[in-house]
Amino acid sequence: MIKETHARTIAKAVIYRALAVLAIMLISVYIMGATWTEASQVGAIVIILGTTIYYIHERAWLFTTWLRLGDGKDRHYRSLIKTLIYRGLTMIAAFIVATFVLKASTGGATSFALMQAASNMTLFYIVERIFNMTNWGIVIDNTAE
Repeated sequence: MIKETHARTIAKAVIYRALAVLAIMLISVYIMGATWTEASQVGAIVIILGTTIYYIHERAWLFTTWLRLGDGKDRHYRSLIKTLIYRGLTMIAAFIVATFVLKASTGGATSFALMQAASNMTLFYIVERIFNMTNWGIVIDNTAE
């Protein structure tokens, strides 16, 4: 069985979150025309809001056993639905942030939310692939076999 240390998981989370915040700040400045102060506000809001949405979303899913196996593991379809709902919620949050912090029009806020979603998915994939190239934090437990 292959396991991952907490240090590896934390490193992946911190690197991904830092890159995602940097990306949203760059989108804010270079595409949306925000100042660096406004982009910093967006970055701070995204950290707090994204973490809060994720936590509430995960806790809400604990109230249903829909597509959950008896051992507590999720079926693939449940994970897919959770992913799509979470991404939808974060896109709504990005739309709201763009509207109120960046003073974007409806079209601009929609573009901002789509760019945020695309950049986050791309960065997530890149971080996953980079960590896939190293064995740091991977523990192989052959005793279970």
